[in-house]
Amino acid sequence: MCKECGIDLGPGDGRRKRCQSCQDLYWDKPKTCRECGEPRRSGNELCSACQTWFTQANRYGLTSRQLKDMYDRQANRCAICERLQGKRKLSVDHDHLCCPGATSCGKCVRALICNPCNVALGMMKDNADTLRRAADYLENFPSQHTPQ
Repeated sequence: MCKECGIDLGPGDGRRKRCQSCQDLYWDKPKTCRECGEPRRSGNELCSACQTWFTQANRYGLTSRQLKDMYDRQANRCAICERLQGKRKLSVDHDHLCCPGATSCGKCVRALICNPCNVALGMMKDNADTLRRAADYLENFPSQHTPQ
């Protein structure tokens, strides 16, 4: 039975879903993204840009809209160093005590940060006391380098 027009497809291997007429129409009609309406590749409901948003948002328990709103609120800047997002997307920072690993429940998401800041937080094990001591160290022990 054709899923478009209901015509009996007759005997076969049972894998066909459409009659030839409906199949031709299906492949000829332009495919658009369900989120933004832009053209998309066949076999995928989202265009590549929306798929990227969806993948990043889904990994952290967010919707694409919530993630886009975070970018808008932060003006595409890192929440720590305020550097403008470059070619690489900002990282979604979350509390690893709540959700250890690379994914999140969505409730422990903190903000968007650039990769260098994300690495720095990770190296300091997300420990605020250690980060404060590092800042104190930088302020109290200036470089001994003097220009000549």
